[in-house]
Amino acid sequence: MGVLGTVGAWHRWAPRYSLRHLGALVRCFGPDLLCAEIDRADWEAGRWSSFPLEYRACLLDLCRELGVIVVPIGSRWRGLPSPLRLALLFGAGPWWLNSSAADRWHRIWARLHADVGLKEEPVGHILEAVQRDPGRRVLVTVRVEQRYAVASGLAERDEVTLVPVLPPRAWR
Repeated sequence: MGVLGTVGAWHRWAPRYSLRHLGALVRCFGPDLLCAEIDRADWEAGRWSSFPLEYRACLLDLCRELGVIVVPIGSRWRGLPSPLRLALLFGAGPWWLNSSAADRWHRIWARLHADVGLKEEPVGHILEAVQRDPGRRVLVTVRVEQRYAVASGLAERDEVTLVPVLPPRAWR
C-alpha cells in the first residue's frame, strides 16, 4: 500500500506537480484499488462537482481507464491548507511534498490546528477496504497535509505494508 499526498487546485499551478504528474505517479504505482479522499455522501449521490479538483480533473478518469476500483474514504472537512504548498510555486515536486521532511512540518501543522484526530476516520475506511479486498495493491490519495497522519496510522497496523510511491525514472 502507498500513500500519496495531493494538493487540490494547486496541481494546476505547480510546475513540477501538475495533474499530469499526479496521473503519472498513479499510473507508475499501478494500484488495483484507489482509496480517495472523497466524501462518501457525495460519492453515493454522484455529486462530482463536490469532489476535490484532482479527482474530477484527473484521478477518476484515470482509474476508469486503468480499471482501478475507487473507494471513497473522506469526509467533507478536509482540514486547513498548509503554507508548505507555496513551495510548489518555487519548483517543489511530489517527491519532496511526500517526504519525511514535509511530514515533520505537517505533523506540527496538524497540532497547531488540532487536526490530529482527523486520521482515524480515513484510516478506518482504508482498513475496511483492505479487509474487503485482501491482496490488492492499494494507493491512498489524501491531501498532503494529511499524508503523514494517514501513513503513520496505517504503519501501526500489522495487516498493512507501506511502500513508497516513487516518480517515474524520467523525473529522478
